[in-house]
Amino acid sequence: MEKILPVFEKNNIAIAFASNDFFVPYMATMIYSVAVNGSEENNYDIVILTSDISKENEQILVNMLVDFTNVSLRIVNVEKYVSEYNFYTENKDGLTKETYYRLLIPEIMAEYDKVLYLDGDMVALVDVADLFHTDLTGYLLASSRDFCGLIEYYNPLTELKKYRDKELKLKQPNDYFIAGMLLINIKEFQELYDTEYLLDFATSREWRQHDQDVLNVLCEGKVKLVSASWDVMKPEFNQYLPEYLQRELCASIENAKIVHFGGDRKPWLCMDAPFSEYFWQYAARTPYIQEIIKRRIELDKGVYSVRGAMEQEFRQGKVGARYIVKYIKAWLAYKMKRN
Repeated sequence: MEKILPVFEKNNIAIAFASNDFFVPYMATMIYSVAVNGSEENNYDIVILTSDISKENEQILVNMLVDFTNVSLRIVNVEKYVSEYNFYTENKDGLTKETYYRLLIPEIMAEYDKVLYLDGDMVALVDVADLFHTDLTGYLLASSRDFCGLIEYYNPLTELKKYRDKELKLKQPNDYFIAGMLLINIKEFQELYDTEYLLDFATSREWRQHDQDVLNVLCEGKVKLVSASWDVMKPEFNQYLPEYLQRELCASIENAKIVHFGGDRKPWLCMDAPFSEYFWQYAARTPYIQEIIKRRIELDKGVYSVRGAMEQEFRQGKVGARYIVKYIKAWLAYKMKRN
């Protein structure tokens, strides 16, 4: 497998993403938030794993970061490494094979000491280098609890508890972590698992939560749990959680450092998505804002439904005035260009 070498000699913050071509506009928002909140003292070495990102989108991403001299971005096509595997992602809403590409990181980025993997449906509110500098001595990786999953685990109306207890056989189910944010100890991981084993294990069955289940089974007891403020998803309710987990969840929301638009509650799909103001704040500063709005308009089958929804959000105090102004300006620019 082809190896990726670090770009910078010093203060190299290695960050990996995985995306298909369609998802690039949303991932670009996350990448821009990482760059703009980064420190000049650090260098940000971004690698995107993909099978189909176009040369056009690659150039747009590179141009987006041209003013950030301490940020590098590279696209790595991994199709040849995964083409023979069935990841059971066909006909799964919101799930693509790219979710499994993070399993390739320990080998593709073997020349690094550690790599921070981040999902593309996020927005960074602070410098992610602070997370990257977490000490991983004695651990395979660092992540945070999957609170939304734990709420479902404790919900008596679902069968997730039975699945995790009986099939995953997790010894510490409350430590089930989210795979959207992983700080990977490359050398420790390689010593324990090679890529062929990881992919064979991942495709050995149809996992309920896919690669996240895979990593929780293989890494149990070797994961350093960090604050969920580094991967905040705001659930609709939390009453099923044990009290100490409720407190931990609330604390992470109040001190959000990275917000994660998990599931179907994404700002470009759902106007009342939690933390949507952060997404639009950064999306408006990317070259993809018009494309994002165009897709939103087409989704709602009419510009007035989108504009009306935004205005309603504003009246309810859910969206700040400066963000709705940027949104409408971008919409007008799109309409003028189209006409």
